[in-house]
Amino acid sequence: PYCTQDVHLGDAAEVLYDGTTIQHVGGHNTYRTLQWVFDNFEDPSHILLTGCSAGATPLPVFYHMIKEHYKARGRNVKVNIISDSPVYLTPRNFLENHFQFWNHETVMKSIGFDYDTHKEDVQYASAVL
Repeated sequence: PYCTQDVHLGDAAEVLYDGTTIQHVGGHNTYRTLQWVFDNFEDPSHILLTGCSAGATPLPVFYHMIKEHYKARGRNVKVNIISDSPVYLTPRNFLENHFQFWNHETVMKSIGFDYDTHKEDVQYASAVL
């Protein structure tokens, strides 16, 4: 698979689905990538984030992480997003029976999002935006 099936925000090392182990570690992959960006681009003037489908879904979260990182270092970096076909489908069945396995809680709470209030809300995506 091209991603860990958790829209790049997961924090669950081993989840068993019908005998298959999935590592929902997209949040870790994202953090490592952003750490590389922060180490190699200490003072950018502009950053463009882009993604399609599952790659577009977490862009509001990444935007926040990037803006806060540079703001804490006294830098005002312009960040733009091009988001193509993000996946913001949060049907009740998914929220109640599957979403918790991704463990987005770690990443979402790290940016100050009230995860506990919205974790079973079909308008979860709207709350994030």
